[in-house]
Amino acid sequence: MMKISSIGSEGRLMMVALLCAALLILGHLLLAKSIAYQAWAEYTVATIPFLLIMICGAAIRYAVKHDGDNSEDS
Repeated sequence: MMKISSIGSEGRLMMVALLCAALLILGHLLLAKSIAYQAWAEYTVATIPFLLIMICGAAIRYAVKHDGDNSEDS
């Protein structure tokens, strides 16, 4: 039987996935020909992969922590 708290944690992870998708779209938009060669755009686009790696690591740690909590309750 699924608990309410597990739906909340799945919803948070869904929001993280949407944030990652938004970062990827932003990176592609910043690489448009009109602004691709500006310094701020290059630095911003260069930081996106590092942000995604940090978000992924945090999401994995969050999922492992909440999976352990849910398996002990079952």
